[in-house]
Amino acid sequence: MMGRTPGISDGGQAAGEGTAKPVVQPEAAGGKAINKDQLSKEIAGMNKWLQVTNSHVQFKLHDELNEYYVQVVNDQTNEVIREIPSKKVLDMVAKFHEMAGLLVDERG
Repeated sequence: MMGRTPGISDGGQAAGEGTAKPVVQPEAAGGKAINKDQLSKEIAGMNKWLQVTNSHVQFKLHDELNEYYVQVVNDQTNEVIREIPSKKVLDMVAKFHEMAGLLVDERG
């Protein structure tokens, strides 16, 4: 889709709003932090490459874990083709964290 704004979802803010704070931890980026503007440029490049397949990528922020995951979305149907890692897995991890916290609270 031409003119598509790279997809970064962080709880309702559109890409480019707010301050340019790091969105990728330095360890994950090979030792340097990447801000939202840099990430938007990279996503735009991936989306241009994916135009041939009629799909695009979106980065979504998992509310409970405060971690990003990637969605590959079909441009024509707006259907999520793939999530990396799966949101269901992230939901399970968040539930495990919650359960571990309850266990610690009960023992403490």
